[in-house]
Amino acid sequence: METEKSKSFEELIENLEEIVTSLDKGGLSLDEASVMYEKGMKLASEATKILESTELKIKNIKDEYEVSEVSENIDE
Repeated sequence: METEKSKSFEELIENLEEIVTSLDKGGLSLDEASVMYEKGMKLASEATKILESTELKIKNIKDEYEVSEVSENIDE
């Protein structure tokens, strides 16, 4: 069985959407709804971590490129 940590961002969002749909439909016992809510919060947290990590990677790439660009302009 695949854990949330090994799922892609897209898979996490898809699973989260399924949980939201189930909760919106209703008909769940309070216990079932709370278990689904908890799972949804875990999925949302993991997706947020992936987004934050990706944002940091993009920032680092951008910073590196800007430093390289400045260095190239100075060398000219």
